[in-house]
Amino acid sequence: LVEGVAVCDIEHGYDGNLYLADYGGGWSVNKNGTIQVMRPSDSQMQATGKETARTFIKGFTHRSLPELNLLLSHDDQRVRQAAQFAMGEIGSDSIDVLASNLKSENASEQSSLHTIWALGQLYRNGYEEAGKYLISSLSAEDSEIRANTARTCGDISLASSKEPLLSLLNDPSL
Repeated sequence: LVEGVAVCDIEHGYDGNLYLADYGGGWSVNKNGTIQVMRPSDSQMQATGKETARTFIKGFTHRSLPELNLLLSHDDQRVRQAAQFAMGEIGSDSIDVLASNLKSENASEQSSLHTIWALGQLYRNGYEEAGKYLISSLSAEDSEIRANTARTCGDISLASSKEPLLSLLNDPSL
């Protein structure tokens, strides 16, 4: 990615920029270090970065469930994950919204994955009703959804998923 600098760390900023920590003058201790910034040249990517940065500045904890559910489809994984965690913090009120997302034909695979993970978080936090939606997702058409649901059911030790999980041994997808 870069040459001629002693880059020791790279961060992808919410604004779409890459931030590189440069030791400046090699690996020995010195006072020449800098932070280099690589900005996208595409104006659409710059606008997307600004929008994503504004999303994080606004935060997630005060957002409504429909708004958080919409953010589960965001292009940036960090936004999707933050929305997922915020829905998990809300508790049982988010279960119906997440369940409807699983039934939606318009939901993206990414949105469905974050929905499954949010349901797993809710179950882990004592909201057992989330488990039935996870079990129903073990028979989803998308193999990635089935695989991640199986992993989630195992991670949360969802005992009622035992038989559906065993049936996945015959799944056409590895």
